[in-house]
Amino acid sequence: MRPLDRVIGHPCFVSVTLIFVVAVVVGCGTAKPGAMNGPTIDGRLTERQWSPLESADILRRTRIHLPVSVKHILIGWDDLEDNYQGAMDSRAKARDRFAAEDLIRELERKLNQGVPMEVLMIEHSEDRGSADGRAIKVTAEANLVPGFVALSTRLENGEIGIVRTLYGYHLIKRVK
Repeated sequence: MRPLDRVIGHPCFVSVTLIFVVAVVVGCGTAKPGAMNGPTIDGRLTERQWSPLESADILRRTRIHLPVSVKHILIGWDDLEDNYQGAMDSRAKARDRFAAEDLIRELERKLNQGVPMEVLMIEHSEDRGSADGRAIKVTAEANLVPGFVALSTRLENGEIGIVRTLYGYHLIKRVK
């Protein structure tokens, strides 16, 4: 028996090969509705099913060159608690998705009426990193969720938009 025949015929080789094939088949093309798909070669996102609250028209744009600076407000809800690994804001734990959607609409309306973003961030954001009213610099190396980066890098300066991620809705305003 040749050495290669012994390897191929070994039960471990068959098991590992089967696991590999199943992983490849399962892993390819499994983007779930509502999940952020990757960018195409021209920097546009492939289509996905956006919620009615999200800024789909902005998300379809070509990405603007990095870095950009943004301010944002995160609003979560109870069903997302597992994604927070024990660090969910108590306000988010106390609301459902529909209440979160109502709140994010209200905050967007207030921004459009001229209420300063910083005031709303300090009062409402459930992200500790933005609750102080400061801007976040979005770079290619930044450790940020893909949907947040996708919207941030497609906004025009001064423009606002909404995107949903694993942590809830982000109301984002590009400031630079």
